[in-house]
Amino acid sequence: ADYDVKKGLSDESNSISSQRKLLYSFINKNSEFSDCPVSEYFDDGTSGTIFEKRSKFQEMITDARKGLFDCLIIKDLSRLGRDYIEVGYYTELVFPLMNIRFISVNDKFDSDNFKGTTGGMEYALKNLMHQLYSLDLSRKVKSARITRNKAGEFTASFAPYGYERDPQNKHKLIVNEQTSKYVYRIFELAADGKSCIDIARILNECKIPTPRQEQHRANKRVDINSRNDYIWDNNYVSFILNNEIYIGNLVQNKVEIIGFGDNKKAVRKDKSEWVTVEGIVEPIVSKELFEKAKITLDKHSKQYLKRREVKYKNLFCCAYCGRKLRKTYVNGKYVCKVKSLANGKPCENIKKPVSEAHQIVLDTVKAACQLMIDNYDDIVNGKNKQNDEKTANIEVLEKELEKLKGMPIDLYKKYKSGNISREQFIKAKEAANKQSKEIEDELRLIKEQSTNIEEIEVKKEDLEECKELKEYNGDVISKIIKEVKVHGSGDMDIIFNCDDFYRDCIQLNAKRI
Repeated sequence: ADYDVKKGLSDESNSISSQRKLLYSFINKNSEFSDCPVSEYFDDGTSGTIFEKRSKFQEMITDARKGLFDCLIIKDLSRLGRDYIEVGYYTELVFPLMNIRFISVNDKFDSDNFKGTTGGMEYALKNLMHQLYSLDLSRKVKSARITRNKAGEFTASFAPYGYERDPQNKHKLIVNEQTSKYVYRIFELAADGKSCIDIARILNECKIPTPRQEQHRANKRVDINSRNDYIWDNNYVSFILNNEIYIGNLVQNKVEIIGFGDNKKAVRKDKSEWVTVEGIVEPIVSKELFEKAKITLDKHSKQYLKRREVKYKNLFCCAYCGRKLRKTYVNGKYVCKVKSLANGKPCENIKKPVSEAHQIVLDTVKAACQLMIDNYDDIVNGKNKQNDEKTANIEVLEKELEKLKGMPIDLYKKYKSGNISREQFIKAKEAANKQSKEIEDELRLIKEQSTNIEEIEVKKEDLEECKELKEYNGDVISKIIKEVKVHGSGDMDIIFNCDDFYRDCIQLNAKRI
């Protein structure tokens, strides 16, 4: 059911529908809820081990802080989450402090029945078991996926370009009659000696849809033409020419998800761990054509790497699409790669002479470096003085914040012991929370504005090195310059790595004048 939700085949999983029925049945059977308005929060198709990425869960917590509800009802503790520590944090501290009644129907848990406690060891163990279950389930799913991969079953999210899922078996790939023709054409062109850029340009001229456009069409996305970069480029073409799927070999298990909950990340596996099943998919091209195209691909790759070895770091990029500019070897101009890939883009107007661009950047950088060197010590000393003052202020605010953070717990203890009323508890807690928020905002602002000498954006020796340059050197200048955006008019925007520091130097120099 979750698969259908992720693919857009269903608006809601069966799990959510069944939970809704159970919860409304519970509400209807309890007269105390008969006149209460009900709001629903659910994250369909999202792992219960992840809290930060569950948008509806975060919305629920925000509403709780605003006091928009005072009772939370769930099917069971695993529905709140499957991270033992996080679930305990919300049930044992957050909800009681917010004065929110917490009910878990299947666990027969109601916080009103436990007089300030959270149900004892039984519920703590349940939370832990839910997390262990999640970890165990994750291992089993990974193991099952590898078993499927070895059996030749397709388990990735999207079918490769040129294929589609078999309607009768989602783990089987079948040839897509339309896009497979484009794949075959790509291999034919490569076998004839065309480079990846040449092939991309031909595909764009023929208005052939890209793999990304096909994915969006399959998912019924309507904005497939809204972005300027929906064009073929050499990376798309190279990926297809290197993919063994097109000769019938299914290669999977290249990436592994490691970590738990909000700390998950994808890590590429060593090639020796990949699972390859040969001849399991209907091929689109013959092995002979695949190998012939591969020879051309390798040839152009070697030529590119050979040219690249003698190049300096390329700092020049297109002001319109952001791609790195390339140099033409005939007339020595910087042009955008899109110019050779597709027509009708503003990028094609970029024709900046390389020598002129290099000289402008060199002159600008040398003058900027001289200015920053002249003002370097004064700027650094001024920042250090400001930071000393800010550090002292931060220490005072952090101590005050630490006291305020502990205040809600002390207030809660007083309320439970009967020393203060519920109204006094709520009023005092809200005041403490408000003051804490104000101090946190002030601290964040101070820390954002603070700069230690180790954090100065540029080193003095790098400025000296750039100032002494006799000719353009992209490797050296990249220590000062982040990028140079080139426009079709020939104008250039030079973006400094040390932009803030450079502006401070300009302002200080202006005051002296």
